[in-house]
Amino acid sequence: MNQVERAVEEIRAAQREIEGIEETAESPDGLVSVTVSGAGAIMELDLDPRIYRNQDTRELSRQILAAINEAGAHMHRRLTEAVQRLAPESGR
Repeated sequence: MNQVERAVEEIRAAQREIEGIEETAESPDGLVSVTVSGAGAIMELDLDPRIYRNQDTRELSRQILAAINEAGAHMHRRLTEAVQRLAPESGR
């Protein structure tokens, strides 16, 4: 039973870690910043005031999506690391 309890505690610890993870990324031009949670929710979206100098809404959309995708990629790496710690040594 001790192994089961240890495994359950490791899973709970990983879950707490995942819940606390936030990742922030910027668009390539540095004018958009996005923070995502471990659950993948967008927690914060910051637009630099200089972004309004260009009225190209399609470019703004591309910059926002680039920042979201970058933050999501960072988050994916962090989540993968957290889950891999739960895997048995033989499965790594």
